[in-house]
Amino acid sequence: MESGAEFCYTGYEPFANGRFEETIDPPDPSQLFPEIRFQNVLGPSSMFLVHRSTFNSLGGFDERLGASCEDWEFAVRLARTSRSVKVKQTLMRYNYHSSNASFKYRNLLQKELLIENTLLAGTVGLHRMITQRKVRAAIYARSAWGARTNGDRATSYALQSIFQWPLPSFLPKRFKTLLVELSDL
Repeated sequence: MESGAEFCYTGYEPFANGRFEETIDPPDPSQLFPEIRFQNVLGPSSMFLVHRSTFNSLGGFDERLGASCEDWEFAVRLARTSRSVKVKQTLMRYNYHSSNASFKYRNLLQKELLIENTLLAGTVGLHRMITQRKVRAAIYARSAWGARTNGDRATSYALQSIFQWPLPSFLPKRFKTLLVELSDL
């Protein structure tokens, strides 16, 4: 690993039920934090390697979260406090399917709201309030997309996301999701 780096990470190729989607290229280390607060830009924990001493000093995964967002919660703590290096070459493929925890959007919503304090760590005052609104907008947007993927109604999640952060420059797909939902009524 590059001198002084405590973890490294790579891009990955997600496959939905065996069908290639797109290559995910995570941001460079200088952009990793705070972007990772709003979505897990590192992907599953198999996409990064961590020195054992760093892993242990951060307390490892929060096992109370189960197989849902424990990797994201750990990655936020890791990115916030540790020096990283990005492997330029995409090294991983990740196959996900309807039985993955990511598709259980109601459970994921509850777990993501539980890690809100980790996502907001280091913020204070007005900056914390603004960041909290954006974090919640992102969480509810993922629930809306999860509901749509599962064939469920996503209107309330999309509305909650837009209520939390109404500016369309942040996760603009939220507005498309709401329009599609409203046109289906």
